[in-house]
Amino acid sequence: MRLRRWLIIAIAALMLCAGAFAEDSGGNCGVVYTYGEHGDSFRCWSPNGDGTHSSVCVVSGCDHRKTVPCTFVQLEIEGEVLELCPICGDIKGGEAELLPLDVEVTAACHRGWLGHPQVFMGEKDGYVFFSACYERGGYTAYAQELRIQVTMPADALKGLKLRALGGVSNKGLSCDWVDESVVLGLRLNYRQPALLLFSKTGE
Repeated sequence: MRLRRWLIIAIAALMLCAGAFAEDSGGNCGVVYTYGEHGDSFRCWSPNGDGTHSSVCVVSGCDHRKTVPCTFVQLEIEGEVLELCPICGDIKGGEAELLPLDVEVTAACHRGWLGHPQVFMGEKDGYVFFSACYERGGYTAYAQELRIQVTMPADALKGLKLRALGGVSNKGLSCDWVDESVVLGLRLNYRQPALLLFSKTGE
């Protein structure tokens, strides 16, 4: 009798979980949803130019396309407000351009949703800005004690001076040089993306 009760509870829990995550699955995703060996079904997000971004499911054989609103954060540069989506890299307000990134990114957290780190680097009016966030399903994801580590060529930060820092917990920034690389360590505040603003030396 007790075994039967536990079986009923287990089946009910599985049905609830399937219903909760079915929204993020489509096409031939099957039971992967946003978890499983494939990880998150949606990883790379592209801006649509209308305040939204889209991604196509990465599960083999699935062409389900998902579109969600961007999550813009503000960054002030020389009195001008720049809005950046740290998930897709869309930029609003003023002329700015994204810079190519040759990086390796890893993330670890104590507790939170399964997701992926997203990083962008851009330039505007002699300043360089850098963003990092943890993303799930096109939105910034909750994660406790989230640490993102970005490894890039040593000259990526050459001639830059840190001017402003946001979204990073107390003593949550580290920078180490290893061989010919620089390792940037960030400890984020839950859902908040990290924003770093650098000025070029002498400007």
